Amino acid sequence: MMRARWLLVAGLAAVPACAKNDVVGAAQEEGLHVAKSFVATIDDLSRRAEVVGRSELPDDVRPTLGRVRSLLQEARARVTSAPSKLSAAAATGHLDEVLKVSSNMEHEVDHELVEATEGVESLENLVALNDVTPKLTKPGSAPSSSSPAAPSAPATPAEGTEKPPAPATE
Repeated sequence: MMRARWLLVAGLAAVPACAKNDVVGAAQEEGLHVAKSFVATIDDLSRRAEVVGRSELPDDVRPTLGRVRSLLQEARARVTSAPSKLSAAAATGHLDEVLKVSSNMEHEVDHELVEATEGVESLENLVALNDVTPKLTKPGSAPSSSSPAAPSAPATPAEGTEKPPAPATE
């Protein structure tokens, strides 16, 4: 995506002044498209964070969930404000302003989503681990009746009652 943007900028040197507004409008549309492309990812990560938030998380990882939610709110706010910021930049008639707004938004949202994705994935892994890890009883408490009994040691034959090894056959 960044390569296309730089090709657009490089191509402007050959564009006459009357076509400049068309190029600024095209850059604005590209910025809007980029902003809209982030919405599905933000929605998916938000849904996943809410599912994790309904799980029993240890207190020491709750701040991670809070950070993920904060990052997603910031990303959504940037994407939501992108149309007005791009419109204001386009109103200046300067392509570099539109590209700057679009590029900054893309970079910041991308960074926020990478960090939020890492946080959600680590929390999902923790929840999955806790779901499959047997719950240990507290020291000094009796095990619940629903938990299986510990396996006993394997029975060993009494002395003198061992069977002789079977003869080898060829």
